[in-house]
Amino acid sequence: ISLRTNHIEWVKEFLDDSNQGLDALVDYLSFRQQMMQHEQRLLGALCASEERLNITSGGDGVDLVLGQNSSLSPPQSQPHNGGLGMANGSLLLLDSARQQQHASYGFLRPTIADAMDSPSLKRRSRHIAKLNMGAATDDIHVSIMCLRAIMNNKYGFNMVIQHREAINCIALSLIHKSLRTKALVLELLAAICLVKGGHEIILGSFDNFKDVCQEKRRFQTLMEYFMNFEAFNIDFMVACMQFMNIVVHSVEDMNYRVHLQYEFTALGLDKYLERIRLTESEELKVQISAYLDNVFDVAALMEDSETKTSALERVQELDDQLEREIDRNSEFLYKFAELESENINLKA
Repeated sequence: ISLRTNHIEWVKEFLDDSNQGLDALVDYLSFRQQMMQHEQRLLGALCASEERLNITSGGDGVDLVLGQNSSLSPPQSQPHNGGLGMANGSLLLLDSARQQQHASYGFLRPTIADAMDSPSLKRRSRHIAKLNMGAATDDIHVSIMCLRAIMNNKYGFNMVIQHREAINCIALSLIHKSLRTKALVLELLAAICLVKGGHEIILGSFDNFKDVCQEKRRFQTLMEYFMNFEAFNIDFMVACMQFMNIVVHSVEDMNYRVHLQYEFTALGLDKYLERIRLTESEELKVQISAYLDNVFDVAALMEDSETKTSALERVQELDDQLEREIDRNSEFLYKFAELESENINLKA
């Protein structure tokens, strides 16, 4: 990312109080993220129900297809007559007769159907259908590119980092299925992390990500994408490794740095890097080496600390012993002076 200092008039005009372009862009990005998350949750729940139906019925389950503009990938099934449809991005349940046949097993949870029939989802689906908005994933990628264009300007960059919701939306865009989009998101987050005060802003956005995505640990989803990828994408791997380098090693406080390092260690990063450090990609190899070379060896630090503590205790013992010897020597000199004085008196 090039943080150019020259001002571009369109950026100021887009972001001024009359247009409030950043607020509009963030609101739209947030809306499309909610739609994408909703589709993903529905697909996950319905696929889980279908798997349980297949187990019970010997593989004869409910067929699922997606709307034409959905951001989700459709399962391998053919549509049947009599299906129930929802336009533009909503899931379609087909073959209602077979659905009723298997409903008696109790594996299709009513909450899923209730969610699909919810007024909120229907209202959003109708709104999307009217606007012909297309796939949510496409809009999310374009929105991130728009934010990058704004951040390429100094004035726009400052506006974005002061907009907490914008940072949260950028971080949440990591759930986008495209590795290209994930890489772009990580590049933006890394750029923010390097400016004054940006590190805490980024960590705050991942705290929000943890709450929204119900992670057990912060950065858990990011590490799953990094270590359990379906298709290798070098740009994403490099961007991810660069981001982790900046998050961990740009901190001056050693204790805080060790704490951040441990977060990634607990998620299995160290062991994984040892496995892939001999990668053929020079860019990725450089980032991996940079991380491993700057890692604090906590065990070695603890050992050094114990050694230092023992040495300090020994120094204290020697100081005490020296002080006692000085006191004894002082007493000896005092007695010697007394004897010397008596000797002089006797001679006189």
